[in-house]
Amino acid sequence: MELTQARREILEAAAACFMEQGFHATSIDVVARRMGATKGRVYHHYQSKVDLFFDVHRLGMALLFDAVEPARQAPGDALQVLAAMMRAHALAMFRHHAFESVVVQGVQLHRFGALTPRQRQELDELIASRDRFEQLFKQQAAAARDAGLLQAPDLSVAVKTLLGGLQWSLIWYRPEIDDSQATQERLADAMVNLLVQGLATRRQGSAAGGQGRVNPGGAQPHPTRSVRGSAALPSRHVLPLAELAMTPVPRRLWLTSAALAALAPARLLAQKKPELPLPALGSAVPLAPAPLLLGGEFQPAQAEGKALVLYWWASWCPFCAQQSPEMQKLWESQQGKGLQMLALSIDKTPEPAVAYLRKKGYTFPAAWLSPELAKVYPKPEGLPVTVVRGKDGRVAQAEKGQLFPEDVAQLARWI
Repeated sequence: MELTQARREILEAAAACFMEQGFHATSIDVVARRMGATKGRVYHHYQSKVDLFFDVHRLGMALLFDAVEPARQAPGDALQVLAAMMRAHALAMFRHHAFESVVVQGVQLHRFGALTPRQRQELDELIASRDRFEQLFKQQAAAARDAGLLQAPDLSVAVKTLLGGLQWSLIWYRPEIDDSQATQERLADAMVNLLVQGLATRRQGSAAGGQGRVNPGGAQPHPTRSVRGSAALPSRHVLPLAELAMTPVPRRLWLTSAALAALAPARLLAQKKPELPLPALGSAVPLAPAPLLLGGEFQPAQAEGKALVLYWWASWCPFCAQQSPEMQKLWESQQGKGLQMLALSIDKTPEPAVAYLRKKGYTFPAAWLSPELAKVYPKPEGLPVTVVRGKDGRVAQAEKGQLFPEDVAQLARWI
């Protein structure tokens, strides 16, 4: 791909738009406005939004390969090289957050998108590049296993989980909070520490001198850079959690990384309260008054004899960020035709939800799901969650996960 400065500027703007609004809500006009340019400038390089999306995806993959390839030559044993590759992967995602978010969206588009044969072929090629990227890690994990440093009976499952643990940072990492190099490096080290430790073999009485330590950063041992894979450590000291917690990584980011590391030993993870399943179709939906975030109060009487859409969301949820604009469109077009809505924010405090609503200009009725309100409106599993309370007061439709624009528009059929 020929990457001129003009094309790079377009791709950077498009990556940010696709990340924030999703593929369906982004248009050439949106990208042009982001750049402060006319859409003709974009069309000069790209004939369609799909072609633009593909080039963002293509550059995102190139950035990952460019980051990880040098790490394959890192000094150390096979496990240390694997850790160095993972660290490079994590840092690339932090530094190119928008581009790598689009790479993940490409998988969804590949699975569910309606594409022309030519576009399908091009996307198949992009997905194949992801497979080649994954293969690099499989090869290195196999070398570590053959050397007795890694316990992974099923390499495919192990590598997918390792990469999944890293890629989940695309969901919770917020560059606007702290994008400093020091923070990114500490966070990458913490993630690699947790993930690799879950697979590293335990060699009691061996490598006491540090031979088995994995140092993903390639520097001298550091509290946040020492994945003690094959070192001789009692089980109660598998991971230096106390040391990691004392490093100046923002506590929220670090704890999120720890909680989402899928292969870390289970005893290190906080026990999560099981979530409720989606309500059964036809089941009764009780209502209660709810103070609204932008003023006023939702009253159950407002929903009597009308269709009510309940929408659990959060200001930090990227999938909610893609569905919420469609919910706003639904509200604007149907509120005077017999439709009611109550969006329930699960943010830890109401302030981020209020700020988010005002920033986006959303006017649909939204409340903060306080502990008291959660007793009446308990959040089912998944996020976002959309439940329609029919005119008879019973569940007419229940969906977990992001709804596409056409799915949101069809909610109006319950009016």
